[in-house]
Amino acid sequence: MINIFFSLATTSRDDRILFNKLLKSLRAQRRQGLIHVLHDSLISPGDNRGDLIKAFLGKAHIIVLLMSPDFFDSDQCVEVEMHYALEQHKAKAVHMIPVLLRPTEWEGFQLEQSSLLPSNGKAVTIWDNLDTALLEVTRGIRQVVKEITHRLTSTPTPVKPLPFPLCTLPYRQNPSFTDRDDILTELYDTFTSGQSVQIRTQVLSGPRGVGKTFIAMEYARRRQHEYQAILWLNATTLELLSADIITLARQLGIPEQNGGDKQQRFAAVRHWLQRHEKWLVVLDNLEDFTLINQLIPLQGSGHVLLITHTQVSGGFDSTIFVPQMTLEDGALLVLQRATIIPKQSSRISASETEFLQASAIAQEVECYPLSLDQAGIYIKETQQTLSTYLKRYRWQKWRSRYLRWQGWFAKDRLVPVTTTFALTFKKIDQIDSNAWKLLRFFAFLHPDALPDEMIMQGASSLIGSLHTITADPLFFDNALTTLQRFELVHLSADSTTLNMHSVVQIAIRKELTKKQRNQLANQAVCLINSIFPEEILFKTWEKCERYLPQAQHCSTLIQDFHLTLKEGGLLLERLGFYYYQRGCYSEAKTYLTQALNLQEHHQDKDPSDIAQTLNSLGLLSQRLAQYQDAKVLHKRALELRERIPDHPQIAESLHNLAVLYEHEGQYYEAEQLYLRALSLDERLAGSDHPDTIKTLNNLALMYYLQGDYPKAQTAYQRVFTIYERSLPLDHPDWTYILNGMGTLAEKRGDDEQAADFYQRALTIREQALGKEHSETAHNINKSAHISELRGNYQQAEALYRLALASGEKTLGSEHPDIALFLNNLALLAYKQGQYTQAEPLYQRALGIYELTPGAERAAFAQVLNNLGLLYHKTKNIERAEALLRQALVLREQLLGMTHPDTALSLSNLADLLVDQRRYEEAKPLLQRALAILLDTFGPAHADVIHIRESLKRNEEGQPPTEPPKNEN
Repeated sequence: MINIFFSLATTSRDDRILFNKLLKSLRAQRRQGLIHVLHDSLISPGDNRGDLIKAFLGKAHIIVLLMSPDFFDSDQCVEVEMHYALEQHKAKAVHMIPVLLRPTEWEGFQLEQSSLLPSNGKAVTIWDNLDTALLEVTRGIRQVVKEITHRLTSTPTPVKPLPFPLCTLPYRQNPSFTDRDDILTELYDTFTSGQSVQIRTQVLSGPRGVGKTFIAMEYARRRQHEYQAILWLNATTLELLSADIITLARQLGIPEQNGGDKQQRFAAVRHWLQRHEKWLVVLDNLEDFTLINQLIPLQGSGHVLLITHTQVSGGFDSTIFVPQMTLEDGALLVLQRATIIPKQSSRISASETEFLQASAIAQEVECYPLSLDQAGIYIKETQQTLSTYLKRYRWQKWRSRYLRWQGWFAKDRLVPVTTTFALTFKKIDQIDSNAWKLLRFFAFLHPDALPDEMIMQGASSLIGSLHTITADPLFFDNALTTLQRFELVHLSADSTTLNMHSVVQIAIRKELTKKQRNQLANQAVCLINSIFPEEILFKTWEKCERYLPQAQHCSTLIQDFHLTLKEGGLLLERLGFYYYQRGCYSEAKTYLTQALNLQEHHQDKDPSDIAQTLNSLGLLSQRLAQYQDAKVLHKRALELRERIPDHPQIAESLHNLAVLYEHEGQYYEAEQLYLRALSLDERLAGSDHPDTIKTLNNLALMYYLQGDYPKAQTAYQRVFTIYERSLPLDHPDWTYILNGMGTLAEKRGDDEQAADFYQRALTIREQALGKEHSETAHNINKSAHISELRGNYQQAEALYRLALASGEKTLGSEHPDIALFLNNLALLAYKQGQYTQAEPLYQRALGIYELTPGAERAAFAQVLNNLGLLYHKTKNIERAEALLRQALVLREQLLGMTHPDTALSLSNLADLLVDQRRYEEAKPLLQRALAILLDTFGPAHADVIHIRESLKRNEEGQPPTEPPKNEN
């Protein structure tokens, strides 16, 4: 049977119609078993088109060129297929038949040496009768078929002398080949070490696209002078290998086996290898290792190099796993292929900016050599900048376009990255359809973090065949083993996480319909929602961290595929709240805002879900000092929750609103809300529940701020007792009670006990939250204050500055917490007589409080007081008195007439008046202050002793004693 390959312009509808009519005319010859027709329509979607066309050409006895204007406009037709036909026809290896389908200019292509059909030179389409024209073409083809059949059956093909040295490498040399010298050396050393009558066989193993073929090509080129024959065979499929064997037999001068089958052809080549020496056989893309024994003799004097993407267990002289390129070598490959730097040059040939941009591209494609090669050629041909390519590649819609790009010029024409995987996917589907279904699902998960237990734990959230595969350990393990064998999924070093290449994911998505992509993206979000912790607590942080990349990836899926499922909003809210707890406020805002938008636009709005997200956004706004926004959000959350009788989170909303009122100094309103929340918590959750304790702790803080220290001590002690029996000692919730009790101890003048509480809290926060968390900064600030009280000013300043830097990094330079740290740093400078350094710090703190709506007014009064004392010390009496009186009025309004902080303001103003010999004005202020502090602390407290001394000096007309009352 004679094989005929038809070359036609695949994009031309007119040519395709004419070709189909010609096939009907040839039907008789096909039914008679005279011919076998090969053409591009036989190639299935996902097959490697370039390799199959090459196989068809290699098998053909006749190549028919269906010429038209579209034919000559096609690079594939002219530069690949016609070029091959001319060369083979000239060598008398095949017969070429040009057929003029439509009128076009064809002179000058050396086609005159062959017989044109129709024989009168008229194009098929301009004949009066189309069927008559096609019959003329059919008869011309039949005549050539008869001639070839006669030649093959009457006389054996003469054996040609072997053209040593022979090299059948299928690709041009990659001029930008880089890295891998260690692998080339290992190949050579293994092939050449020692003496052996057995053929040495080595394996290059690794996933598709890591450069195995490039390495084999480079080895063959560098060592070409040491071999008489280098024989390259494409073993991707048996059909491709058989086609290469036919071509190779001709090149080796092996007589053609008339009617011979595959086994005979393989045996003929094996016999040739056994009788010759100094040859290298390369089997590229080998999957079926049984082919080796059919083709390679057991003994001889040659080398075999196998290239495979499947895992190899042993039985060969050497198995070399080809890893990914390094980031530096990947960047060099991009720069060289883009001709930004000369071939084989080093990184010093590129500017620092160029190298960094090329490194970023390499990192984006995970140093995947085929993608790097493609990127470099694209940049070269389009004259695009590295930064533009990088920016566009990062856009999801551009990424798959880049990976499908082939190149415009024949010498740089590439097989697209996505095409290289298509054949593997088809093979996997044939071997194990469950593995292909699982791989498609993996394409919608984060590629670098696939915890092996995650899929099976979340199986109940999946539907259809995915549920069946993941719910059955045997199905799942078998499918996973198949994917690992094809090197598409890898087990990480810790043996608990799977990884896959992001380029593989893009190639998989390309194989799917839009509906399939959306379905799988939905299932991925459902899976991650089911395994991401339902409660975001300290004890679940570790689990959150394990699944964090997957949860973040789901946010991208929701945006890219415009998903609206309920599970998406639930997952995003928990993801955002986790980031809030960890002090990553920008990320928290992004995910919480996305969650709220998704929930509010869902067709079946769930008030409870929306309220939860509003609550989390309220907490975030409060932490970012956006107090008015926080109040609006918490009120909205409370309103939605109160619509549902006995909603378990009503108390949470009451508690959060109470915190805001407390912050504003509206203590009565705050207390009422706290008491309502406490009553609900105790009734619904119990007296020892964390929510109950949290409310009780905040109630204690409010009592402290009101100056009711006995009530605060009682509440704190109750919390402390419950925590001792219910909470691990390293839990972050301990820090709130420790800080509260430390502040009370400091008020009593027990600085050492305060230091112990503060240090415990700092240790817990550093271990649980990290040293750069905003709440850790508060405890660093408290430790600094203890160092200050102990007179270790150098250590105190270092700690204050550390707290300030940490706060500015996490909260920004205009957050009220920064004003607190500035106030304490200024006070330290004041104590050391560094007045010019202290003043701008106080001024900056005041500016922050004045520009922050809803900022804590009590803290504002504190800075006013301290700056007033500074001006008193520097003899700026007028400004000092104004600030001290402003602080006093604010405290009387905010805290009340009998608050200890009001007493300190009375004392500080009185000291100024005494210093100005305004004794009569000072006396009632000192008397008021003394009465308040005696009632609060008793006669032994340091502040009481100081005021008594001030009263005595006032009576005697003497200036006040040092120091005046600055406040941390």
